Amino acid sequence: MVLDYSQELLLEKIMPCSDRRKDFFNFPDSPMFRKRTSWKKLTGLNVVNPTAILYAGAGMLSTMGYPRFSKLIETAVTNVYLEGKVLTQDVGGKASTDQFTDRVIQEIALLNHNSVKF
Repeated sequence: MVLDYSQELLLEKIMPCSDRRKDFFNFPDSPMFRKRTSWKKLTGLNVVNPTAILYAGAGMLSTMGYPRFSKLIETAVTNVYLEGKVLTQDVGGKASTDQFTDRVIQEIALLNHNSVKF
């Protein structure tokens, strides 16, 4: 990350304890910058939250000219979160990736069947 002088001054005010190097910043005390779990450790465990990829797919559909399908996905994911019964472990639930995804698919089918207008 390359910063100009004013950005460096601002960074120093915000995080004065930072270990700053030319193109890399390490903030050891911040939980946001701690090493994250490797995807290799999670492969095959069926515990990953698919929300981000679902929203990415919805955004792609919108960009491709399919706003109704995009809204169906976004609304279904939102409804599943609001319901709060089938959530993955990282957001306080006990559901697996497959269970969460299946619930989102059920919600999409319900919204589509009820012909919800977007």
